[in-house]
Amino acid sequence: MSLYLKAQKLDHDAASPNVIVLNDADAKREGVNNGDIVHFSTGDVSIFVTTEITSTEVQVGAVGMEEEIWKKYKIPN
Repeated sequence: MSLYLKAQKLDHDAASPNVIVLNDADAKREGVNNGDIVHFSTGDVSIFVTTEITSTEVQVGAVGMEEEIWKKYKIPN
């Protein structure tokens, strides 16, 4: 299963550095639960990350990531 979402930088204190944040509507539609480990890829970057589900931090159709992930993996804006 693939899910294509727009990336959004977050200023957010995640429990782990490799966390992505999904809107609860996207998560429910795709059967993703809080704390699930999912495969995330963009360009040449391919990593496994833990999910955090929210209804307020990211919009439907977006995936939120800490700025540290953007820097560490050189994800383009």
